[in-house]
Amino acid sequence: ALDTRSAGMLYDWQWDGYDLTSQSPETIRAAVRGFGRRAFRAFIEAHPETELIIIADDLLGAGPLWFDLFEGLVESVGAADAIPLHLLFRESCRQTRPETLRNIALRAHRLALLRLSASSRAIWRRQGAVGLGMAPLDYEGERPVAHYSWEAFRVQAHAVKTYSDGYAWVDAPLGGWWRVTVDEMTDYLGLYQGFPAGVVETLPLLPDFERYAPKTLLDGLVRVGEMPVTMFGGVAGMVFRDGERAAVLFWDGPEGGEWQEDAQGMNVTDPITGVLHALDAGESGIALGFEGPALIRGAPADPLLLEAGLWMRLEEPFSAERSRTGLAFGFANRTDTAVSGSLELVPPTGYGIGAGTFRLRAEPGATVAFQRTVQGIFQSGDAPEFRLLLMTSDGKAFARRFQFQVAPALRWSALVDGVPAGPPALVRASPQSPWNIVTVDHSGEAVCRDATGESVWRRQFRGRFYAPPLMLRIPGGAPLIALIDHRGIVRFLDMLGDPVHVVELGGPCSTGHAIAANLFEEAYDVLLVFRDDRRLACLSVDAERPIWEYAVGGNVVGLYHASLAGDDAEIQTDYAWSAVRSFAYVATTDPNPAIICLDAAGGERWKTPLQHPPTGSPRIARIGEGRWLLLVPASEGHLYCLEPLGGALRKTVSSGRSAALRDAIVVQESADVAPDFVFADETGVYRYSEEGEMRWRVPFSGARRLSTVTLSDEPAVIVTSDSGALWAVSLSGGVRWRDERAAGPLLGPAMVADIDGDQRMECLYLSADRLVRVIDPGPGVLRQP
Repeated sequence: ALDTRSAGMLYDWQWDGYDLTSQSPETIRAAVRGFGRRAFRAFIEAHPETELIIIADDLLGAGPLWFDLFEGLVESVGAADAIPLHLLFRESCRQTRPETLRNIALRAHRLALLRLSASSRAIWRRQGAVGLGMAPLDYEGERPVAHYSWEAFRVQAHAVKTYSDGYAWVDAPLGGWWRVTVDEMTDYLGLYQGFPAGVVETLPLLPDFERYAPKTLLDGLVRVGEMPVTMFGGVAGMVFRDGERAAVLFWDGPEGGEWQEDAQGMNVTDPITGVLHALDAGESGIALGFEGPALIRGAPADPLLLEAGLWMRLEEPFSAERSRTGLAFGFANRTDTAVSGSLELVPPTGYGIGAGTFRLRAEPGATVAFQRTVQGIFQSGDAPEFRLLLMTSDGKAFARRFQFQVAPALRWSALVDGVPAGPPALVRASPQSPWNIVTVDHSGEAVCRDATGESVWRRQFRGRFYAPPLMLRIPGGAPLIALIDHRGIVRFLDMLGDPVHVVELGGPCSTGHAIAANLFEEAYDVLLVFRDDRRLACLSVDAERPIWEYAVGGNVVGLYHASLAGDDAEIQTDYAWSAVRSFAYVATTDPNPAIICLDAAGGERWKTPLQHPPTGSPRIARIGEGRWLLLVPASEGHLYCLEPLGGALRKTVSSGRSAALRDAIVVQESADVAPDFVFADETGVYRYSEEGEMRWRVPFSGARRLSTVTLSDEPAVIVTSDSGALWAVSLSGGVRWRDERAAGPLLGPAMVADIDGDQRMECLYLSADRLVRVIDPGPGVLRQP
């Protein structure tokens, strides 16, 4: 096993061992890749019948050079297709939610496929496996402590074994789960034969220690696949082979299912407590009798094992700019007998695959794979459904349906080398120029790309960037780019990437909270930066130190200025605009939750306490001529609507849900109609009236930030998410499209602008998978809720 410590300094350009003045980055990358290839090949030569284990931290936080090492390690296998590659993750060790663990495993595979070369991708698909881990116990001083309850650990242990491809592992402290101090050992020596009898304190053991053993109810079962289980109302469950029968694990079990003639002998076990429950079978079906995780055992192998063994995947996502893509599919036989017959792939109307019926014979434990090229007219937002039909030689039929999304057309994508410091900045020399895109990362690199994705300039700095890049105007209106590193050094660059001025903020800045604001009547901007000492600093490009500082005294969750609302002419001609534009807003959580309004001189205009802590950046919304609201998303589903100039609380709108709001916008068909609100929280996107009545809901996991756009002459919102999916939702609640290309959380809001000057809007976003993507948002296919 090789513990790579993927977030270590060895993989970072900031390490002193890398001299970028005498060696190019490409030379260093090649050397790292070659080291990985040689290291494992030497091991394989000494141990040809081996398994290779790579231990890593969270891949989203890996250093830039780790992926080059990983490429070399995968390449080392070469044609030795019998050697498995196991990638084990510490990231999973503290996670106890099954959905989170499932996403970590899926994301690892997707990141590997995104970053590996074509030849290495083929090796990874054939031999790669992801292993999730557990770390329930550790030490505080000399005593063992539990990171989470034994109930949570039991769920974690089952989820880790469910979603690991090969090995599941335990990250144990060196020397075991407890240790004995020198003093304690001296005391215990008196208990050995030949010493006087005595009474001493027992070994320090954790309460419920035995419950943290990684043994689970899944041990001895064979994983087949996850699918909607028809006999339990279509609820998704992981199917296992359990001897000659089947078992199904549900995380949030169904209330019951349909009774079948061969279901006699089925039972249900609580994976947390291990308590066995008999299934209550009546005329209405099967009742489980309890809520939460449930393992159904003794289920009929036919059809569960055969249906769960059917699988399908796209080689590349369906995308509106293409007319064909590769589709892989097949059957994994996890039964104890050979399966023969035929496999038929049935495409939806309008999609062609050529010949779709194949002879099949799969020995026990074997996986049979086929591939076809799908051709058709891929329309953004469409969701084609393919059907896979297995006809066995004894005349039985088994089928599964697989649905895929057609993503918007991808204009281009580009890689950010290190961990992105935040969303990109759109910059340009003049209002008539096309936009350029600037990104910065934790490794100190800043890159500017033009509207087609080509690199304009690239700069490497010694400091680390944790705040996003910002564009601001200097006196006279010329634009500059501001880069803020973790030491509090601000570099101002021109559009060619050349340094213009360097200013020190007066303290470290690793919070990531910074905005450019036009606080003054003159046409120039200042920077507002929240430092680590919990002070807000205002900085001008022509000053040697901050103009003013304000002691916030607590943690900041968001900064806002009205100029962030955009350059909409209708907004800027409002008679109240000049007053609204004169203030900056700070959302803080402690010592007491509040929203603070500061004037251009750093004076506190007003401060309004909030009952619930703010959980997202405030934003300004115009609801009519001279009428404005300051929206503050908060915990437990609350949205505070304040008067921007005086701070008075106008109204509180509640979603009625416990999830914290992450963002909110006002939607209003006309000035004569009361405004509605669109909320985003971790469970999806919602539209509410000002009275708190829900108009519609689009549920999905981890909704983050909202942006507005017009699609097919209808206003819509574009929603980023934790999962990496980007959603376009109409104001009527219909889904226009979703883009699932990204393999990590999306950073900041999506940016909608005519980036390349072709009179068409593009959508720009950056994911934690380090890819900047520009897509054509298009009208999409409207799917009503």
